[in-house]
Amino acid sequence: MPWSRAIAATLDRADHANAVRYDANRDHEIAVIASQERNLQSNLAPLRGRSYLVFHDAYRYFERRFELSPVGAVTVAPERPVGARRIGALRSEILKGKVTCVFREPQFSPRLIDTLVRAAQPKPGVLDPLGANA
Repeated sequence: MPWSRAIAATLDRADHANAVRYDANRDHEIAVIASQERNLQSNLAPLRGRSYLVFHDAYRYFERRFELSPVGAVTVAPERPVGARRIGALRSEILKGKVTCVFREPQFSPRLIDTLVRAAQPKPGVLDPLGANA
């Protein structure tokens, strides 16, 4: 929330006549974000310690913040094809039972994820960071 404070402070300096409005908006935004964080903490708490696999490594800060445990990511760079060695390593983790869920993203082809979950049937899931299906 430091960015909310920084934005409000900058606007206060640039347009002091509306400082009260900027400060009220800042306080409202901080309250909304705090509420969302509490809801996420509560909803994600039962998932701590359960391992999963994401399509690409884009959630590191979120995972750290909410103490989640990814096994890893299918790819580091979605624009590059995943090699056979990487697919084999992921399938091995799945077959060992170390992965309870594999997440795909709607903007990428599901074929690779479908291949991986076929190995041991972990639950498939969808993370939609772009809101493609909203």
